[in-house]
Amino acid sequence: MREEVVFCPFCEIEHTVNLVETPAQNEIKGQLINYVANFFVCSETGESFATGGMIDVSLLAARDAYRAKNDLLTSSQIKEIRNKFSLTQDEFSIILGFGEKQIARYETKHIQDIVHNDAMVSFEQSLYGVMQKLWRAGNKIKKTTQDKVIEAVNLLISQNQAENCLKNINATSSEKNILSGKTAFCFNRIKNMIKFFAKDIDDMGITKTNKLFFYSDALSYQKFGKAISGLQYVKDTHGAVPKGYTHLTEIKGLDVLVEPNRDNTQPTFTFTKNPGYDFEASLFSKGELEVLELVKNKFLNTSATKTSAIMHEEEAYLKTKDLDTISFDLCKNLKAFK
Repeated sequence: MREEVVFCPFCEIEHTVNLVETPAQNEIKGQLINYVANFFVCSETGESFATGGMIDVSLLAARDAYRAKNDLLTSSQIKEIRNKFSLTQDEFSIILGFGEKQIARYETKHIQDIVHNDAMVSFEQSLYGVMQKLWRAGNKIKKTTQDKVIEAVNLLISQNQAENCLKNINATSSEKNILSGKTAFCFNRIKNMIKFFAKDIDDMGITKTNKLFFYSDALSYQKFGKAISGLQYVKDTHGAVPKGYTHLTEIKGLDVLVEPNRDNTQPTFTFTKNPGYDFEASLFSKGELEVLELVKNKFLNTSATKTSAIMHEEEAYLKTKDLDTISFDLCKNLKAFK
């Protein structure tokens, strides 16, 4: 309890009153919610009162307690995500595709539904998704704001815990099952595979990177009965893609160029060529290194579009349903390496 000088409605003058915090309950959406409420106690009469601002704060505390109980982002967590990318409430709403004032409502009085909640959660978890949504918003977002978001993304790429994201998405890979090529997920190998290819390949965009990974793992499985990275692959419109592939561009210590691409409203993420990468060859067997070399030489001067076209002819792609995980049992006869 602390003292403050405010206008007392009972004494009708300003004087010292006590600020009290007390446990409270409120029913929200059919649930009884416990929270902490604030109010003043007049030192002269002993009567309690609250200002309009205090009532708003207490109601927000109750709503946030409800959100926390139901695994929804609290108002402060929403604000934290927004501030991470230097966005105003209106800008964040527009980028997410909400009504322009929706984020302001969520940060002050309204409780978001699960759809909007998941949209905000996924926005924070995927920097690739941030860039996608930014360019989909187009001219609705000022150029200065776009630049601030790009700067924030580049900073977060250098700090992001991409390892945990990829590992969680490919969690079952630890079982060394057929979907992971009978190989456990290994983040250091994944990072060094990118270094291996980026030492020699110019403009290694995410589409081409995905195919380099698939062919490396598939060819290794064909030759030795096990993949290299432990990643799992999904059938996508652009071919086989690693689960969580958007996090590859967030790995700390890799050179990534992020550029706008207004033609298809999608940003471009490119691993820039760096002959000076410190590649850890000791992480790989002699046979695996030979596979990586074969894949690199095969696609060294092949465009991403051509590489994808080649991928679309593979049995592993043709015999897998859209968005299903590709079984490495279908990778025993690679057309690209006949």
